[in-house]
Amino acid sequence: MVTASASYIPLTPPLEYTTTSVGDWLERIYESCFDKVFGFWMGKHACALVVDPNSSIISPPSEYFSELDESIFGDWEARNQQVSVQSPSQTQQRWDQIDQSLRHAKQSFAARWFHLLPPAERVGVLPEHIVREFWRRSRRDMLKVVNRVSYRSALTLFLFSLTPVPVGISEEEEMDGLTGQLCVQAALQQIQRLREGQRSCQFSGSMVVQASDPLTRPAASSKLSDSFLRSEARAFWAALTFDTSSSLTLNLRSTLTSGLHGVEAETCWRTLRMGASSFHTRTEEWRRNPFSMTEDEVLQTIAAAAAAKLYVWKMISVLKEALREGSEDEKVLRAWTSAALGIEIFRVTFRPLLNDCERRLPFLGQVERLNWYELMLHYYMGIMILVDALEVARRDDLLSQLKDTKLEAEHEIFRALKFGLDGQFTVGGTQQPGSSTGTHNSNSDQTISASFIALDPYPHHVVAAVHLLEKVVSKQYRKGQIKLEAYKHVNGTLLKCLAELPQTSKAVQAARQNLENSFKGLENAVVQFPAPDSTRWLSGSPPSSLSAIERRTHEGSDTSNIPAEV
Repeated sequence: MVTASASYIPLTPPLEYTTTSVGDWLERIYESCFDKVFGFWMGKHACALVVDPNSSIISPPSEYFSELDESIFGDWEARNQQVSVQSPSQTQQRWDQIDQSLRHAKQSFAARWFHLLPPAERVGVLPEHIVREFWRRSRRDMLKVVNRVSYRSALTLFLFSLTPVPVGISEEEEMDGLTGQLCVQAALQQIQRLREGQRSCQFSGSMVVQASDPLTRPAASSKLSDSFLRSEARAFWAALTFDTSSSLTLNLRSTLTSGLHGVEAETCWRTLRMGASSFHTRTEEWRRNPFSMTEDEVLQTIAAAAAAKLYVWKMISVLKEALREGSEDEKVLRAWTSAALGIEIFRVTFRPLLNDCERRLPFLGQVERLNWYELMLHYYMGIMILVDALEVARRDDLLSQLKDTKLEAEHEIFRALKFGLDGQFTVGGTQQPGSSTGTHNSNSDQTISASFIALDPYPHHVVAAVHLLEKVVSKQYRKGQIKLEAYKHVNGTLLKCLAELPQTSKAVQAARQNLENSFKGLENAVVQFPAPDSTRWLSGSPPSSLSAIERRTHEGSDTSNIPAEV
């Protein structure tokens, strides 16, 4: 386990060691992990706000965020070339600064995986040192990024919000700057301003707004082409994903869309519901003949289920808002009905098809398997967050209606974590288009491989899933519902998950330490009621000293038999 060094001295000069090849490696890891997951959610099968059969299955955000900036600011510069208060060199300098901040954010985001780089690339440097320096460099940019309103700046802020605070950063230093959540809020505001700035004039009471500012002079309606509107909708979908995730996991009100009051009337959520209904209708044949599904149909199913997952997340967030704010029971029940409907849509429309997709996983590529893992982990994490919220609110009346769903979530999230441990993902060293260099380096044929969990671009969701599942098994062990043998096995798997995550993260270190302490405390505790052999974690499973959730991982649905791609 990585520990902070009290005698740590920053690299001098900062980042001198980060050669071009190291930067290229980090950007390739970013493209292979984040772009392949988040870009899949933004692609033609998952983005509910865009209907474009000609778009790609994976749409990396860097591409359309840059295209939007070019459309907005490039067109503005052409229209205002004679009256612009900035010289061409100043404009280009600002453009380059935005690109540089985005590049720094990508490298800072991927620096947590520095320890996976080929040994020749990292000789003489401790991973925690380089991670801290990248984090500090990117964080110094954030205030400037907030004030450079653009789509690329919004993406930069989003990426930094997903960059974990490294081990060795003191609380004082952590407080002396923008937090990840503030970066999310700033990015959401930039997206809103950019969308509105293309259609109406803007005024400010706290700053002088230049007449030549592109955001104060809306483009002519003819410039809002279909291509621009599709990219803009895709960017809004990306922002909506961040907004909904923050609302679910951090107990915050949504910024972009309504919460408890008005969510039913929001266009985007109504569109998602109608899309799920349409998908159900056109996939009847797939449900009748599951073994005839093509690879493209499997991808469509995973992508559509990912969109439905976002709808379920939103409805859970709204219910949590109602519980958190002590709303009238009528409003709580209305929010509960919406959340239950979303869960039912997922169960009826997507769950049978996902079972069929699982059978084809051994024949799919690593990117497709990674996205299946992310979908299952994130959806069932959302269900367990819902259960946790209802338990905290002591709504036993609602919990009783979730009994089967709760058991399914416990089982499936454990299987997803096992799948993440067993699955292997390989990042190639081949020179990528858009790399910061145009040359072919000597390490271009090298590759790095790690488990899905080790390279998961959303490690905080792994931490959340581990915490929620550990809470369940600890409670059952204390009640004598499972034996020590079963508890040790499940807890050991959860510890393996945390050990696979990059250990330069303060949050991962804290979660790992807490889990180890919890295990030691419970192992030494006296169980008042010994667990009978007939006790089962999941209903319908045979008696055993092991819990049903772990026994299922050794039966026919065992995902560990899926071959790793090398």
